[in-house]
Amino acid sequence: MESNSDFDTIPSGYLVINEQGSIREVNTYVLNLLDYSKDDLIDQPFEQILTVAAKIFFHTHLITTILHRGIANEIYLSLRSSSDIHIPVLLNAKLIGKTKDIVFTMIPIQNRNQYEDEIIIAKRAAEEATIAKDRFVALVSHELRSPLTAILGWAELLKEGRVPECDLKVAYESIETSALSQSRLVEDLLDIGRIVSGTLSITPEYTDVQTIAESSLKVVHLTALDKNIQIVTEIPNESIPIYADPARLQQAIVNLLNNAIKFSPNGEEVKLIILSQNTTVIIQVSDNGRGIPQEFMPKIFNQFAQQEDIIKRRESGLGLGLAITKHLVDLHHGSISVASEGDQKGATFTIELPLFSESKIEKLESLSLI
Repeated sequence: MESNSDFDTIPSGYLVINEQGSIREVNTYVLNLLDYSKDDLIDQPFEQILTVAAKIFFHTHLITTILHRGIANEIYLSLRSSSDIHIPVLLNAKLIGKTKDIVFTMIPIQNRNQYEDEIIIAKRAAEEATIAKDRFVALVSHELRSPLTAILGWAELLKEGRVPECDLKVAYESIETSALSQSRLVEDLLDIGRIVSGTLSITPEYTDVQTIAESSLKVVHLTALDKNIQIVTEIPNESIPIYADPARLQQAIVNLLNNAIKFSPNGEEVKLIILSQNTTVIIQVSDNGRGIPQEFMPKIFNQFAQQEDIIKRRESGLGLGLAITKHLVDLHHGSISVASEGDQKGATFTIELPLFSESKIEKLESLSLI
């Protein structure tokens, strides 16, 4: 069942009949659909593959419409296979003026239903994405306004000399903390913008995972201290070589640690485990905090996903850390996964990256990631 037609690559049926109603051309899709060979159909009457009802419809209505209007769209009829199985199809027809040939394109009705279902699913996904983005814009407005309100409030009091000497340190620290908070939010937004535009890149170099992990722990030390959270580490003493962007990999680890700290109750533990297995280095961050509901797991790394409604949020931040982390891991040719037994049962995030090797470096360079 082969056809030399140029239309063999299209995912639908293609068939041409001449002015006398004989099949002049047919593609492999139709041959496979009806279980015929090309020799079975070429130069044979088109009626051969029509059911009785389809023949009547063709002669009393369809051919007249095609000849009069030059086109017929969304026509439902049934074709007859070589084993006399009736196959409902949706058919379009067009008259070729010079040759008087009629070109038919068709898809089985079950495929049409599948396409419609896929369109509905895509539409729902687009609607959900629009809602998520609207909520995200509202969240950005709220998160940026909160530190700005504190900065402007203290600045106004300081300008008017209404801050007692004993409270000056508190005022300055509050302004600094709020400014740093707003700076982190802006950096996250800039990174998401780079991801969307495809301009976020990494600059790999020879380094080791332990050095990056230790730097990451220093970054989150005060955050953990504020919640009385102990970070337990399992990091090998021997060097684990890697070819990576130290700043960006540190950003990924810090994001996971901050996420674990944020969603852990005061006084809990967060674990950072690093180990090497064969040609892979594994970086794992786990906590015993709020966990992740199973229905949210597939969306955990989405850019605009929020586990709860904005009104009900108890933690600050834009929720962009995991999306940024995934993209950074992807740029390093690694993978990231998450495991959680459910709500209030903690979560474990696992990054897997290739260990240092000349072949891995050549692959990174060939993809213009440096």
